[in-house]
Amino acid sequence: MAVEFAVHEIAAPYLRAWYRRLSRNRRGSSDLARAYFEFLETELIRTAGRPEGVRVADWVHPELNVWEFQAREAWVAFALARRGGWWTRLFRQATIQVVLLAIFDHLPLRAELELLARAVTSWDQTSSA
Repeated sequence: MAVEFAVHEIAAPYLRAWYRRLSRNRRGSSDLARAYFEFLETELIRTAGRPEGVRVADWVHPELNVWEFQAREAWVAFALARRGGWWTRLFRQATIQVVLLAIFDHLPLRAELELLARAVTSWDQTSSA
């Protein structure tokens, strides 16, 4: 099964805030941020969106996943999407797309995840129209 990684457009302000937090706390922050992001992408692809310790927020639609990426410093919110019809799934050739939605500096609250899910849904509906 193939796995793809994508960054949703609504993640941009969250990523900028994360980069700013890294630059305040560490030297060489742009290189460090790049290395962290590459690791984040690699790990989400390697695990097909199920890294160790991931929590699933199944009370929202789309279903969101939250992963403590940097111990007590960064939590990643992402969604999983299966691409391909039933025929491709039958032969296990479907593609899983891991879509990064946000990086928080705290474990996101239920209300924050609900707002994020609504933003994703409304953005996807307006962008596809």
